[in-house]
Amino acid sequence: MADSRSRKRKAYTVEQVLLIGSHALQEMERILLSDADNNEKIRSANAISTLINSYRRLVETGEIIERIEALENRQLKKVS
Repeated sequence: MADSRSRKRKAYTVEQVLLIGSHALQEMERILLSDADNNEKIRSANAISTLINSYRRLVETGEIIERIEALENRQLKKVS
């Protein structure tokens, strides 16, 4: 019997990732605007920057996939 911890998690959809990121961003903004100590605020600001960069790459990847699929569909129509 396989150990349940060794199973891989199901991959998230783009929508799920964006929702998780949105919740994380709200929490980091709350910390940044709170009376938290400076170290916690710096970590929060760094996490916001990282999250925004990841979001940008996710959006770019989604756009590239859409373009490739459109080109493939166009090519298939020409061949048919």
